[in-house]
Amino acid sequence: MEISVCPAPVLIGNSGLQSWSVIGSGGFGQIYKAKYKDLGMDVAIKLLHNDDGSSLQKEAERMLHGGSPFVLRVLAVYRGVPPGRCGPPQRGLVMEFMERGSVESLLQRLGGAPPWPLAFRLCHQVALGMNYLHRLSPPLLHLDLKPPNVLLDDGLCAKLTDFGLARFDHTVSNVGQEEEGGTLSYMPPEAFDLSYQPRPASDSYSYAIFLWSVITGKQPYSGALSCIVRFRIREGDRPSLDQLDRSRVEGLGEIADLMVKCWDPSPQKRPSFRDCLPVTEKVFELHKPGIKDAVHQVMTSLDLKTQRWACRECEAPDYVRTGPVPAQETGGDSSSKPKVKASVPPHPIRMLSAEPFLHSANHTPPVTRSSSNQSLVGSCQGQCCSRTPVQPSAGGLVIKLSNVTGLQVGDNNTMTITTSNTGYQRHRHPTAPPTFNTPASQPGKPFQ
Repeated sequence: MEISVCPAPVLIGNSGLQSWSVIGSGGFGQIYKAKYKDLGMDVAIKLLHNDDGSSLQKEAERMLHGGSPFVLRVLAVYRGVPPGRCGPPQRGLVMEFMERGSVESLLQRLGGAPPWPLAFRLCHQVALGMNYLHRLSPPLLHLDLKPPNVLLDDGLCAKLTDFGLARFDHTVSNVGQEEEGGTLSYMPPEAFDLSYQPRPASDSYSYAIFLWSVITGKQPYSGALSCIVRFRIREGDRPSLDQLDRSRVEGLGEIADLMVKCWDPSPQKRPSFRDCLPVTEKVFELHKPGIKDAVHQVMTSLDLKTQRWACRECEAPDYVRTGPVPAQETGGDSSSKPKVKASVPPHPIRMLSAEPFLHSANHTPPVTRSSSNQSLVGSCQGQCCSRTPVQPSAGGLVIKLSNVTGLQVGDNNTMTITTSNTGYQRHRHPTAPPTFNTPASQPGKPFQ
């Protein structure tokens, strides 16, 4: 494959953009979301701090070579002063806007790894994108492959981004040491040598750590000092596979074996992305029938969490009425009998809370709709966002809450308060009344 001469990127200013908003920031600079008027679509604008334009120009040229659906597109180069800011004009990249953020943010919001079909699809799509870059002539090395640099569209498909460190591997002598690149946990052991010369195998190593992160849902070497990580990687240490049960799901053993090959200490022994593709494709095809259900499950969970986060901005009601508990399906409950029989995929789908070692202990399962079809949190129209105290019905119980965010799903809920005689000593709050008795019709014994 030969690289054709890329046209110069389109230059755009403030007049071609509207509806600006900051969606990310860091030591590198800021990322805005705006609407590209001529194209009628949302875009992301990446601006760098203290940049003379050369770094962004290089990144734009490298990303313009990407013609793969798994590589983020650069649509234009921005030059101007963003609304609400002052100072000299800045330059930035105008790129596709990826609705669902990055793989890193996905893992954080899920509290662990995604369901197996989605995890295996991400592994395969990243391999496809990297193989495309490496098959260019000369090969384009990414050199900073990690979850934050893999973005997700509104269907949770992966696209590679952030080519600020990318280089063409046409002549080794042209690879300089003027740029400090890469992220420590994802850098190959040879990168810590003074004579380091990046090769395609450098990206293969980073891909192995990426695979581990997606499969386990964890950060590599979390909590370890950078100096220790740098030393131990060179000594041969890698993220632990002790808790990775290869027999848990079909194909997981093949992915684990691919990890081990890709993070081999010797660059010559690491497989190319062309050699990785048959493995990732085979595993993904095994679980492809379950991808629609997996994507729907994850997107529903993300949307619910976004709604709950938005609702925290609203004031919780002072009074919460109780009533019968709404019916809610629970994973693993053999006694539940849903009215509609769910389709069973031909291969197991890892649920978001099914893997103890892959998910945080405080993961909250998504809330289902009640029979009353009341809007869930986030609409700011339900009881959760009401600023008017709920008046009790006849025979009901009203509980005064202080600094507590309440959520009512449906209009007929109950809350039963019981005590235990297992030796736990209750302590009365200083502001509590001396006694409180529930009505005779309520279950549970009175508080003394």
